This record gives sequence, structure tokens and C-alpha cells, in this order.
Amino acid sequence: MFGVDQQRGRLFYRSVGLRGGWNPAAPLRSLSEGESPYTYGLLTRTGHLVPAKAAKTEAFSLGEPILAGVLFPGTVSYLVLLGTTRCWAKGLIAPVEKTPTPPFTETSNPLWHGCAMMSSMTNVVVVNNSGVDKPHYWDGGSGKFVTLADAPKAKSVLGWLGRLFCGGVYDSENEVWFLNRLQWSEEGDITSWPLTGTSGFEDLADEGDLIQRLSRSQGNYLRVLRNASAWAALPTTDPYSPFTLEYIGNRGILAPNSLQRLTKDTDIFLGADDIYMLGATLEPVGWKIRRELFGRADGTRLQYAWSFVDPLSSEYYLVVDLKDGTRRAYILNWQELTWMQQDLTGYTCLLSWYEDA
Repeated sequence: MFGVDQQRGRLFYRSVGLRGGWNPAAPLRSLSEGESPYTYGLLTRTGHLVPAKAAKTEAFSLGEPILAGVLFPGTVSYLVLLGTTRCWAKGLIAPVEKTPTPPFTETSNPLWHGCAMMSSMTNVVVVNNSGVDKPHYWDGGSGKFVTLADAPKAKSVLGWLGRLFCGGVYDSENEVWFLNRLQWSEEGDITSWPLTGTSGFEDLADEGDLIQRLSRSQGNYLRVLRNASAWAALPTTDPYSPFTLEYIGNRGILAPNSLQRLTKDTDIFLGADDIYMLGATLEPVGWKIRRELFGRADGTRLQYAWSFVDPLSSEYYLVVDLKDGTRRAYILNWQELTWMQQDLTGYTCLLSWYEDA
């Protein structure tokens, strides 16, 4: 479990064992630096960390606030750490810088996200700052991240059906955003975007309804979350027309980085008027806290809310900036449908990661 503060990217992780389940009154001592080699833990509802294996406290100064992370699975797993203009890969040793040349464009709210997938028979991880730059990818090797030069700038990216899909894309030739467009690479090669063969695009109905995020279910269909609606893309057997679209409902996603996967076919996100769980149906679940949340939140910052999932305790953290300048997590236990709160002022992201000891 990593926490990242705002003091120039100080990355740290620590583990605290708890007696008596979730009782915060009786924590065991924190394990000291160098006591054992690896971290393997999750944030609990009390703000402590529960180690599942050995634990270690460790800190690195990375020079930039860390705003997000993406897991790169493989023979050696890495956690890709994303700052404002730079990025690092954290394996079993200290983070190694993987910033592309030129570096990412600096912006106050990059809304980082990414995905791991296969391309040309190789594991890759793709990262995207919501259209500020083109997507970039890394193959887990000694090199840096590389720009997907032929891909469009996009609000969202996701790997599906052996292709990289982009939602809400910029047409550089005509210098215009097609916010309702889905565009995809050739099958098996995320670097190839000829818009012929197995590569192509489709414009969804209502050009003003921005595609905010893409999500893939375990049932192998793609969810297209827009400002004011949700859609499902269902796979076909035709490689040249790889999906058909079905309408889900008239509620969309307000904060792209509020999206999290809870179970294999259930997502959760912040909408314009509630928090929604999207499974077989689209259901509001924020009735206990939505009045307080929307009343206390800084309305100019609500679209930049971010999130974290603790699967060990079935908890979803929705982190928002408040009008008083603090930062607060609204925490849903999705099994019990109960809400709690925790102050997270000073934190820029929460990440869980499992290492092999």
C-alpha cells in the first residue's frame, strides 16, 4: 500500500498490524526501516495498513507529486508511478525513471489513467493524461515510455479485443475534438492506426455527450461512460466491425477518475447527482451522503475527484476537495451499503500493490 503526499513526491509505504479486527485503539507498532524486505498490504477503514506478508517502511524522493499509478503485470511486475511531467517504474528496488522524450506536458489536472494489455505478442502498459498528450506505452524493458505517434489524443483509453480503444478523440488533421467518437487500433498492434482493415472508428449518437471513461467487464464487453449516459459495446465475430452498441441508461460519469471496478462485472463512479453502481443495472447508492457531499464539495474541483478500492474490506474511497480547502474520502462498504468518512488532506493518491517476496 502506497500513500503519496504533496511535498514534492515523497513516496512512502508502511505497515501496521491490528489486534481485534478493525479496532483502531490497539494497533501494533509500525515495522522499522529494513526490518523485512517487501510490502504487501492494503489501507483499512481506520487508515491503518494491514500486512498480508512481510512489511517494510521505505521512502523515496521523486521530485514531483505522484498523482496516479498503473500496474504492469508480467514475469516481473511493476507499479508505474505518474507525476505531473515524469513517471517511474517501481519494482523490487527503488523507482526507476521512465519519462519519455519529450516529457509529458505539465498541467494542473492531468486525470491520469492507463491499462495493461498485449501488443505484438508483448505485454505493454499504456498511460494517458486525458488528451493533454497522445497516449504513451512501455514494454517493461530498459527503455522509456514511447509516444503512440499515430494514435489520436483521447479522453480515455482501454485495451479490448486485442486493440487499443480511444474514447473522445482529437482529429489533428481537422483540428477538432470528436468527443463522441470511439476509435481503435489494428488488432494485435497498438502502434498501427490506419482506419482501414481491423482499425476504425464510430461516432456515437449525440455529439455533445462526451465519452469520459471506458471500462471492460469480465464478461468481455466494453462499457462506454459518457457525461450524460452509459452504453455497452458488445463484441461481434467480425474483425472489421468488432462491436455493436447497446444503451444502458441516462446517467453518466462526472469525475472520470472516480471510476473503479468493485467485482468482476460491477463498476462504481461519481455522477452529476449521485454515486452509481453499474452492474446488471445502473443503481444510485449515495443516498446517505449525497446531500453532504455535493453541499461541502468544491464544485469547481468535483470533476477531478479520485478514488481507491480496498477489496480486502470491500470498500470504495471517493476522494473530493472541499470548499474549506481540505480533502475528504467518502468510503462505501459495498457489501453492507454503509458509508464512512476519512480526512485525506495532503494525499494525492492511494495505491495498492502486491509484490512477490
